[in-house]
Amino acid sequence: IKAEDQQGVPTGLGVQRAGERIAGQVDVLCFDEFAVTTIQDCCILLPLFNALFRSGVTVIATSNRCPEDLYSDGLNRQVYLPPFLELLRRNCKVLHMQNKTDYRALQFEKSPDAGVFCWPPEAAFVDGWFKRIAGCGTAGRVEVAYS
Repeated sequence: IKAEDQQGVPTGLGVQRAGERIAGQVDVLCFDEFAVTTIQDCCILLPLFNALFRSGVTVIATSNRCPEDLYSDGLNRQVYLPPFLELLRRNCKVLHMQNKTDYRALQFEKSPDAGVFCWPPEAAFVDGWFKRIAGCGTAGRVEVAYS
């Protein structure tokens, strides 16, 4: 996108175009420990997520903060965050999952996979890891129902 802009390709709206390209490659996009920490993060949220939602991408995010507390006390928060929060309210269901048990630690605290957060890009590694933790022998499409 940056190269197109530098070549003078009259396409504009770089973040929106990036979101459209991402949406062309995925049906579901997951963010683990979603956080907004800088004004730059805050500025790109609306066009990026707007493109994702408009294209039908399902977005799943975990966070230690509810959406209303994202980027608290941030520079120009009152300008950039309210439209993003409204977009989230229109397109997402927020579930508050509070529990004293850390389920992430239960199964894996003594396993060789403990602390594995960055995977190599090889699909075979990710597929094998998922099969092992899910206890299934075959990979395939999974339908997830929610209400």
